[in-house]
Parts: sequence; structure tokens; C-alpha cells
Amino acid sequence: MANTKSEKKNIIKIKRNRNRNIHLLSILKTNMKNAVTSIMENSDQSTEKLRLAIKTIDKSNSKGILKKNNASRQKSKLMKLYNKMITSSAEKTVTTDEAKKTKTTKAKSTTKKTTAKKSSTAKKTTTKKVASKAKS
Repeated sequence: MANTKSEKKNIIKIKRNRNRNIHLLSILKTNMKNAVTSIMENSDQSTEKLRLAIKTIDKSNSKGILKKNNASRQKSKLMKLYNKMITSSAEKTVTTDEAKKTKTTKAKSTTKKTTAKKSSTAKKTTTKKVASKAKS
């Protein structure tokens, strides 16, 4: 138990700050979880939720709830996941487009005639001239 008046005030301040920190950490965790789930589901709102999560990470860092390296590590983790899902979804759309194109080209290629290959011409060989040494 605190003996002095200033220690009692300090305890009150610590409790007040702890409640604020718990509240902001709760908001941070829910925003992180929402961002991760929306990214994994590849929803349209994933960029908005990602921005909100990064914003809350920065706020908690500025208020001293998270340390600098912890905040940057969490932001990096979110961005890696987001970029990974974006590239994989882009590859999926490219492969589906290619699959559609190959289906149409296969139908066309069956009607074409095969042409005979031309025989390759033999390569001509050349000899190098020997350089004469200059006399001094």
C-alpha cells in the first residue's frame, strides 16, 4: 500500500492508463483479426480493413502501448499476407483466362493442316587468317 500522497495519485494514474491500454489493445486485436479474415476470404473490403488495422497499430505505437519493433513487425506480417493473397488471386485469374484461351485454340488447331518442315541448310565454315607479327 502506498504511504505518501503522491504514491496514491500514482496508483490512480496507473489504473487509469491500464484501462485505456486494455481498451485500445482490444480494438487492435479485433481490427487485426478482421483484416486477416477478410484477406483470407479475398473479400472486397480487405484493403479497407487492412488500412484500419495498420492505423490502429500506428495509434497504439504512438500512445506507447506497442513498442516500435513490435508495431512494425505486425504491419509487415499483415502486408506480407495481403500481398501473398493478391498475387495468388491474380495468378488464378490469369490461369483461368489462359484455360479459356486454350480451349478455344484447341478447337481451331484441329482444322489446320500440318506443313512439312524445311530441311536446314548446312553451316559454312570459314578459316581464320593468321596474323603476322610486326618486326621492329
